[in-house]
Amino acid sequence: MSAECADGSLQVKVRPKFSVSEMKARQAAKLREIREALVADGVVGLNKQAAALGLSRSTAWTIVTGIHKGSGLSVRSINRMLAMPLLPPTVRSTIMDYIKEKTAGNYGGARLRKFASRVVVPSPSPLERSGVAS
Repeated sequence: MSAECADGSLQVKVRPKFSVSEMKARQAAKLREIREALVADGVVGLNKQAAALGLSRSTAWTIVTGIHKGSGLSVRSINRMLAMPLLPPTVRSTIMDYIKEKTAGNYGGARLRKFASRVVVPSPSPLERSGVAS
């Protein structure tokens, strides 16, 4: 779909890949995958999940239930989770997938470059590289 500007040039209007409701559903599903990864790694119960994620109980509950605000995870929460040295590798991988999908615009949002520039992905610790931390 395109429209002609006053100067005669064409302005291209791109439609989003997904509807708003589809984007929110995809985002909620990805957040629920974090919970599934925690449970698969034996981290059961909200207290243990919050500790593993490095978040408060209320923030952890909001994430693991998949009922998060429309804008998704904050950069601060993502950075706190990724900074946890003993975060299970499957959870870390799910969070990294979330970051990739969010920066690709799969969940909507207008300030994606700012989001991407503020996420800090720490290098793996020696224990994580050797596979001992899992």
